[in-house]
Amino acid sequence: MVSRGDWIGGGASRGAEELARWLIEAGHSVTHFCWRFTQEPAPFQRQLGGPWPVRKTVQKLHAASRYLGFPHLLPFEYYAQLKWVQDSFDLFHFHDLIGTISYSTLIALSRQKPVFFTVHDFSAFTGGCVYPMQCAKYETRCGECPQLGSWPMHTKIDRTGHMQDLRRRAAARRGIQYIFPCEWIERKMVEVMPLARPPVRMINSIDPEKIMPTAKNEARQKLGLPLDRPVVLISAHFLSYERKGARYALEAIRQVADMSPVVMTLGNSDPAIEGLIGGVRHTSFGFVPDPEKMALIYSAADVYLFTSIADNCPYTVLEAMGSGTATVGFATGGVPELVASEEAGLLVPVEDQAGLSAALRRALQDRNLTQKWGNQARLRIEKYFNKRLFVEKMTHLYEEVRQDWKAES
Repeated sequence: MVSRGDWIGGGASRGAEELARWLIEAGHSVTHFCWRFTQEPAPFQRQLGGPWPVRKTVQKLHAASRYLGFPHLLPFEYYAQLKWVQDSFDLFHFHDLIGTISYSTLIALSRQKPVFFTVHDFSAFTGGCVYPMQCAKYETRCGECPQLGSWPMHTKIDRTGHMQDLRRRAAARRGIQYIFPCEWIERKMVEVMPLARPPVRMINSIDPEKIMPTAKNEARQKLGLPLDRPVVLISAHFLSYERKGARYALEAIRQVADMSPVVMTLGNSDPAIEGLIGGVRHTSFGFVPDPEKMALIYSAADVYLFTSIADNCPYTVLEAMGSGTATVGFATGGVPELVASEEAGLLVPVEDQAGLSAALRRALQDRNLTQKWGNQARLRIEKYFNKRLFVEKMTHLYEEVRQDWKAES
């Protein structure tokens, strides 16, 4: 397993680490290579790039390449480390490459071993941006990039068309199996660049035994929240990101201020954004790494208000569902595949502020309805998006592709 970071580093890195843990629990031997760690590495984790002097050299080489307008063009990490350990593994599974790993590394490895790549964002088929937002240039060939100079490209020279070509070469490799967490991002990539192997959809899942619902009044008592007022939760890794659409959530909350809601925020929050809530009672929990406390916070809410305007298959929605809480928000990316609207929550078109405000009011007016949606959400997790089913599907895919790869080699 290869990812940019450990599970605290974002949804893609979290997916990599959790899958590694689940596979180990199922009896498989897994090593998880991470470029950076936010906590002490687990016994099955190793530093990507090798010892510090080698890793520092790889960083400098990538920095020099980026300065020339080619962010992560050459497979320095492959020749520094992965080439020399590849015979120890049956396959390699990559997750978030952006800003860390070259697509040339995937191409080089795929000549020697089966390679799997879970596509968590648009960077797999753009010239470098994670989400193009209003830009549609990636649909033909990237160039004159409006995000040039910002993360993750960090260069003033626009060679995004050449970088997109590198991604096309990776997509053309039969030794690389692309995996998509939702239909939306699978469709977007296939429209831009055909894949040598048929794409596989593997919707993100959680461990329902770690994310457990608590009765709402009990959860509120434990958190010191009122029992007689509606409670709304907003959650994102970084609420200040424009893509997370916090301004839509805050406006919807202002529109229901007459209902005296209590607002909880979960994530690395921005005080400036939270100040826009005005006179509405507000409690911030910050970033919560403990899954039990996180589930307690989700359980306390009547509604999880989800307003990302571009997202793949967000773990926050899965966590809310696992905690028995209804999701109200935008029908973004893969969210409609998770939340069946009017069954496990209520979704409106992306950026539909009036529709969002009306949906939130409707949900808060009928606590029995939101509880019914929350119960159905939990059942959907147990039936469709759980650890056991995910591991079964993934191991079956690994074996199927391994056999194909051997036959074609």
